[in-house]
Amino acid sequence: MTDWAWLRWLPHVWSDDRRERYIASTPDESRTLSKRLEELLGRRRDLFAGFGAERSNGTLSTPVYVFLIADAGLADHMPLLAEISASDISRLGATCLFLAPDRRLLPRACRTIVELSEDGADGRLVRPDGDVQGISALDLAPLLLVEQLATALASLQPRRLASPSALPSHVPILPLLGVEAVEELDVLDRWRRACADRSLAVRSECDQVVSS
Repeated sequence: MTDWAWLRWLPHVWSDDRRERYIASTPDESRTLSKRLEELLGRRRDLFAGFGAERSNGTLSTPVYVFLIADAGLADHMPLLAEISASDISRLGATCLFLAPDRRLLPRACRTIVELSEDGADGRLVRPDGDVQGISALDLAPLLLVEQLATALASLQPRRLASPSALPSHVPILPLLGVEAVEELDVLDRWRRACADRSLAVRSECDQVVSS
């Protein structure tokens, strides 16, 4: 875990409310993390199922969760990983990246494999169709530099992306009317021309019901 300690500083590993850090180094932490992420992806799956194919339209859910698994033993305590690896649920915004000293130790569901040389200076990319592409001149960063970079990013907070299915908490009326200030509207004239039976009653921020 020492080699991966720098990950704790990255803002990417935090939940939206900054209360949970999505890192696990023990079986108990793995089970807790798996349950939490199952809930998140479960809600996305329900949305896709509820709205049907026309709702998804190839849209990728965000943020995208990339699971980095460096310990196969801990992965055994996260059933969610097997589901992600064995099925095509990329539209839910989740994928796995497994690390292993030998490709024979990787899950059978791994379809794209990157093999590195012993010194890590080069490697090759093996695609699902069997095509092999060479990779050369890999950039190797010393652990100290990685730690410094991670701590420099720690104070940043990624912009929270709204779910495409989420309803906004509020909708300002002025932009909908194409103006920036109330003074730009002829409120009295609008009021005189308003027909209560043909307008939509809404509640304003001052708790008065008005018609637009």
